[in-house]
Amino acid sequence: MVDGELYEMEFKDGRPKLTQSKYIQLLTSHGTPHPENFIIDIIRMDFIDNYLNLIDNEVENLSKKIALIRSPSTSPMQHS
Repeated sequence: MVDGELYEMEFKDGRPKLTQSKYIQLLTSHGTPHPENFIIDIIRMDFIDNYLNLIDNEVENLSKKIALIRSPSTSPMQHS
């Protein structure tokens, strides 16, 4: 979590573009000898309520999909 400004940089047409952001996901890897990828969420403090709502919605959607897989009345692919 960051208490202050947060910026994201991307390259477009070989030139850097800096954009102010409230939420960034950083993909990184760790571990030896077989590194595994994982995501680090970086958020501004004033975005915490929105971020927690995003997480709640994702958990709710995943829970519904898991319930369908455990006792499907139709194919899980039809519920995507």
